[in-house]
Amino acid sequence: MKSKKPILFILILCFILRLSFFLAVQYRNTDYQQQFIKGDALEYHILASNLVNYHQFSSEKDGPPNTYRTPGYPLFISIFYLIFGPQPWVVLFVQIIVDTITCLFVYLIGESMLSKRAGLFSSFFYALDPSAILHTSTLLSDILFVFFILLSIYFFSKLIKGKDEKEYLIPLILSSIFIAIATLIRPITIYLPILLILFLLIYFKGKIKYAFKLVLIFLVIFILTLSPWMIRNAIIFGSYSLSSSSTKSLIEMYVPPFEMEKRNQPYETVTSSLMNEADSLMLKDGYNPYKMDEFQKSPYWKKVALKHIAENPILFLKHYAIGTIHYFVNLGTRGYSDMLNLEVKTKDFDIKGKPNPLETIKLWFAKKSLTEILIGIFISLFLLVSYSGLLAGLIMGWKKYNKAYLVLCLLMVFYFVLTTGPQGLERYRLPSIPFYLTFTSLGIIYIIDRFKSKSIHKN
Repeated sequence: MKSKKPILFILILCFILRLSFFLAVQYRNTDYQQQFIKGDALEYHILASNLVNYHQFSSEKDGPPNTYRTPGYPLFISIFYLIFGPQPWVVLFVQIIVDTITCLFVYLIGESMLSKRAGLFSSFFYALDPSAILHTSTLLSDILFVFFILLSIYFFSKLIKGKDEKEYLIPLILSSIFIAIATLIRPITIYLPILLILFLLIYFKGKIKYAFKLVLIFLVIFILTLSPWMIRNAIIFGSYSLSSSSTKSLIEMYVPPFEMEKRNQPYETVTSSLMNEADSLMLKDGYNPYKMDEFQKSPYWKKVALKHIAENPILFLKHYAIGTIHYFVNLGTRGYSDMLNLEVKTKDFDIKGKPNPLETIKLWFAKKSLTEILIGIFISLFLLVSYSGLLAGLIMGWKKYNKAYLVLCLLMVFYFVLTTGPQGLERYRLPSIPFYLTFTSLGIIYIIDRFKSKSIHKN
């Protein structure tokens, strides 16, 4: 029992921190639903409510079926709406439990693939992570998405550690199912199986026939799990796709940051202009944009987005690189100040489209209130410790730990960094956190051991 005390302490800490923030948000706001159920959260809330009330995946009764959202998160919400009524706080409380279980899987993977100390440090840092704490109390898909990603990698990692080929089948199937479920929550992982398949082929390069067998099973299970939703879209919209989000994100997330710099205009103005440009192409082809669904609009969005990227490749790459930096350093103070109803100097600060890091920092201090700055300092200190450990782990971790698993963690981080694009939003960092914390834990262990070693030599 003694050996289990550290992880029990970490899991209790994880739960208490998230519950405390949840209660603080409820206390500081008289009507959470009215103040925070807007934007993406409102869309999820409406979809879940309509699933319960009308058995329709639409934004209004008898309205057109939704093309943008995949069904995973609305279905998750609808389970609790069906039982407790349309009460978002119930879903948020469940997310606290879900994220605590995620913290447990961070430990289990680290302990299994690296060492018990690595598992403990990884889970401890995850328990403290400000972004994870913040987003357990938002009606957004991120927390559930991260949970299923971790579940998938937990079983996938057993293929690396396993010695008996007979033990591979069940973990492989479960890993494929869970990555497919994650994709039905957020379709950003639609291409992740390609990365995992390449990893399998390289890892089992000495058994190439067996590797192809594993790849085939993984791919078939993944496609079968996704196929009901894809068939639904094919029947209703004539498009065998998961959602229209990929092309819409291209025109709304990948192009605007560099166009904001080029035009010296705010995000909303640039995005509206790009959409109008796509609408004009539809009208030119004899279509009415107001009568087209998003699958029908997708080719036009893609055409406009690729045209602007092709015209400004250097500017696009520049903002892609800036977005990658923002991905790691975006503090998310706005989320904390909004949810805790704290003093805010202004709400017009937007990190997108700002190419000069020093100017961005100066503007951040100018636009933020003292309370936001203090929150930002605390988050910055946490990230500084995390990334310092990460750097040490990247340098020293390869010497004594499972190299294949470390490569897998790196690939996961790179995948989510690259697919996030130029926006670099703080919440998009969440899926990569458990994987870069692997290196953070190894770096912290190395630093502690070096310190102990020097202390012993001095004595």
